[in-house]
Amino acid sequence: MKNIIPLTMLCCAASWVGAAEYHVAQTGCDDRADGSAARPWRTIQRAADVAEAGDGVTIHGGVYREWVK
Repeated sequence: MKNIIPLTMLCCAASWVGAAEYHVAQTGCDDRADGSAARPWRTIQRAADVAEAGDGVTIHGGVYREWVK
């Protein structure tokens, strides 16, 4: 549960000016994509590694079986 809180805070801060918007979806090819809506990442961990304060991360529906650090 501790690992979900920082990602949630990043999602809430997406309204800042200049913030990037990233997407994670089970339909994503892999984590080498750019994280856009058209080319989402496959894992939440990739978003956690790349996103900075103020960025938004949209995690599309599905079950993600992974540990996020």
